[in-house]
Amino acid sequence: MKEAFNLSIYEQWKNQLGNQLTEIEKVMNHQHLDDLLPGGEKVGIDNLFYLGQTMAQLWQSRLNSLYPQRNFQVLCHREIDTVVITFYQLISIPVVSE
Repeated sequence: MKEAFNLSIYEQWKNQLGNQLTEIEKVMNHQHLDDLLPGGEKVGIDNLFYLGQTMAQLWQSRLNSLYPQRNFQVLCHREIDTVVITFYQLISIPVVSE
């Protein structure tokens, strides 16, 4: 992901989504499985979705291992002809009591 980061694309999404960092992270971190696996669509969307779910579990485990002090959400969803995996950091906002 780090290698694919582009500041101008980040700025475009920030302008479009405002300061919704979670939404920006979701879109900046998303991957289409068929982009990662050329020819992957030949195995069928059900098999691709199963692989996506497995990869999402791997990503979750790896993120937890690399950043134990942070909380991440990894999502895998099926679209009509592709499977998308993404992740974002769960940010807790401290509650200020009056």
